[in-house]
Amino acid sequence: MKLITSPNAWSCSAAALAMVLKIDFDDVIKMIDHDGSEKINPELRSPGCYKGFHMQELIEVALELGYAVTPIEAMPVQTALGDDEYDVKIKKYYSSENRLQHHLILGRGILMGKLNRYWHAVAWNGSKIYDPRGQIYNYDDCKINIATFWRFDYYF
Repeated sequence: MKLITSPNAWSCSAAALAMVLKIDFDDVIKMIDHDGSEKINPELRSPGCYKGFHMQELIEVALELGYAVTPIEAMPVQTALGDDEYDVKIKKYYSSENRLQHHLILGRGILMGKLNRYWHAVAWNGSKIYDPRGQIYNYDDCKINIATFWRFDYYF
């Protein structure tokens, strides 16, 4: 995987997608048809004030290029009313962490979660994290509170 550095603080997910799909960052922007720079929350400091990119936009690009995208939640929970959460236990993995690790070993994708106050996205190549902030590091060195691993599988 080739490291692609995000040109700004609100394009990390677009840069992560470019790395995972092995395409140019500019091609991602063209396919999504905006650069994420629209200010939608002017009361927030950067990057929170900008529109950025929604995962559904990234999924549409991936689908167009022949990839299926599967969300693997780091800590899945279920709820009937929204205020009663119950951990989802999948017996064959023994824990949510084991399940996440299983899927990380199988493929590449985008890891998303909170980094300090705002969401951040990085690319995963099956063994290393490629951070659009310009760094490559091990999973154990990840500072993101990971919420979801978006696994990309080529199906053409």
